[in-house]
Amino acid sequence: MGRALALALGRRGSEVALVARTAGALEAVAAEVAGKRRGRRPRDPRWTWATRRPSTTSPRSGPIAALGGVDVLVHNAGTLGHVRCDLADAECGALERALSVNVLGARSV
Repeated sequence: MGRALALALGRRGSEVALVARTAGALEAVAAEVAGKRRGRRPRDPRWTWATRRPSTTSPRSGPIAALGGVDVLVHNAGTLGHVRCDLADAECGALERALSVNVLGARSV
């Protein structure tokens, strides 16, 4: 969903800041968006794990400042996918990671 939205926004000429779990994934999407924007790469792309704080002290001093503000924020990081599980049977590590990414990760964007 995030990749598709970044490409659609890039096609319309929007400035896009990207966050991904790996630098490789970030660069791949940044290159695709650049192709849609006639070679103009997204400004100040950054990558981070959704569970870590960004490398900047505040989101406002990083990509948000570079773009001059945010009109739309899409946060769609998630783990566990479509796995059905009984909460009582879930491993603590998997549950903690899911909560960290799915719920708390939005704070680091």
